Amino acid sequence: MAAKVSARGRWRKYDPKFKRQAVDRMVAGESPTAVARELGVRCKFLYHWRDQGWGTLAQAAETTAEPEPSAGTAPDREQEALRKKVAALERLVGQQAAELDFFAAALRNIGAPDPRSGVRSDGGSIKRSKP
Repeated sequence: MAAKVSARGRWRKYDPKFKRQAVDRMVAGESPTAVARELGVRCKFLYHWRDQGWGTLAQAAETTAEPEPSAGTAPDREQEALRKKVAALERLVGQQAAELDFFAAALRNIGAPDPRSGVRSDGGSIKRSKP
């Protein structure tokens, strides 16, 4: 049986093979709703399993020969370090974009010339009395 039901019948644990086959069918073009209905699972589980990487050949190879969690290999550690570095750089780019937006809005508010048009917007439509 592909699923195990707890004593209370509230949760099920699906075999890795079952997950791979279900996601493979969905990725191959079958309707996720039809696959879920036929297998007796919810569609959200299919999408969740797909997002976790189930259904790929690489994942199938990893699940058959699972390494010990404490024994990380050098390429895995290097990939994780690179992922962290990419995430940090993406955060930095986001911060810089926010700062650019902030300063562009500040320039518009103080009446500096618009760099695109070269026209100064210092409230020329408002007439002020001169003392």
